[in-house]
Amino acid sequence: MQDLSGALSKRLHLAQVWPLVAVGLLGLVLAAAAWITVSVWEERLAKARFNAVAGDYAAVLQNGLDGYLDKIRALRAFYDASEGVNRREFDLFTSQILSGHGSAMRLLWCPRVDRQERPVFESGVQRSGLTDFSIKDWAPTGNVRDATEREEYFPILYSSVSHARTATFGTDLHYERARSSAIRRARDGDTMATAQNIQLRNPIGGKRPGFIAFLPVYKPGTLHDSIVSRRRNLEGVIAGAFQTSTVFDAILAQAVLPPSVDLFIYPSNNDQNAPPLYARVVGRQTR
Repeated sequence: MQDLSGALSKRLHLAQVWPLVAVGLLGLVLAAAAWITVSVWEERLAKARFNAVAGDYAAVLQNGLDGYLDKIRALRAFYDASEGVNRREFDLFTSQILSGHGSAMRLLWCPRVDRQERPVFESGVQRSGLTDFSIKDWAPTGNVRDATEREEYFPILYSSVSHARTATFGTDLHYERARSSAIRRARDGDTMATAQNIQLRNPIGGKRPGFIAFLPVYKPGTLHDSIVSRRRNLEGVIAGAFQTSTVFDAILAQAVLPPSVDLFIYPSNNDQNAPPLYARVVGRQTR
């Protein structure tokens, strides 16, 4: 009887303890579930905040770049509305549309010159005042040399940087592959095309990494409704040259955005090891 009484006592004790244990386990499960739920919620909230901030920065940068690219379109409209644009008219017009923005971009006019026209073209520019003008190529060392013979050239004739020593007059933008490819795309598509991730030969602000946007100009009164007619009637290209960090700094300086954000912009390719095109780290100088 004593054994039976002890067994009953143990069973009663267990019957009293198990509900407490079950409640405790249930509490732990609920606490863990709540922690996971809160963690997921916090992660989603952080991701949503990040996406919102990133979206704000992307929108500001895109709108800012569009504003600069519109200046290239405005210069093309000026050419389309003119029978011819001389250096003084170019300087006057670009100084107006670049007022307050000249440090972030420069505008260039590069006429198309074919191989047969080159001697007459060079002598004509020399008679106009640029006595040492010639069509030039940039050597890999950074020096200039007379351009080698090829079918066509797109030399810099006018520049919003008007000083002859800093404007790289005569430099053929058709010489290097990235620039040449962008010029051909702009010409054939009657559209704006860019040469990205390039080294600016005459860097704005003393730094080299940048990009150039090209827009074609066709001869007045001619058709350019097909690739054939566009190639035949191309008069030249307008180029907008940008030093990457300078233009992005200029855009962000005018924006109302969270200041304590590290910003990195990478090229639009699949190279995961590529360095950023632009980096702005809080407390450090941009690059």
